[in-house]
Amino acid sequence: MKIYFHISRKLCFTPFYVLHGNLKLSSYCEVLKKLLSIQNELTLSKTIVYAYLIKKDSLEDFKIFNANNSKDIIDKSLSLLSGDKAFFKEIKFIIKAIDVLVNKQILYFSDGSLSLLKDDCESELFDNNAFLNKAIIESERMSDKQFLKEVLTIV
Repeated sequence: MKIYFHISRKLCFTPFYVLHGNLKLSSYCEVLKKLLSIQNELTLSKTIVYAYLIKKDSLEDFKIFNANNSKDIIDKSLSLLSGDKAFFKEIKFIIKAIDVLVNKQILYFSDGSLSLLKDDCESELFDNNAFLNKAIIESERMSDKQFLKEVLTIV
């Protein structure tokens, strides 16, 4: 399927996957702003993983875990990645979204951590998922190295 745009008197063919990629990029920008408005600072690896989980959670109707879960909350949140091959395809969109937000000076990247500079996020994208919010806050206690080990063993 192709979509046609008329740009400066030339007919330009833009494949659907390019437009679909821009929609993903835009939605990840919103997810990242909301994620970093809740947790002031996150490392790059945790940001990538939780941005994907938040986006995935917003698309699914059925929730496996809820806020009543309190033991091994990080492991439970990472178990949502188990067998999910789409995670690897989405990483490039998350990194592009981070790059866009850093270049627009909405996010700040330093020493492997991201923080939010401008909090203009009004979206309530994942306010209703207290489980993921608790997992994100709990992940602060875990080192990046240990977090990545957990991710790699699960995925």
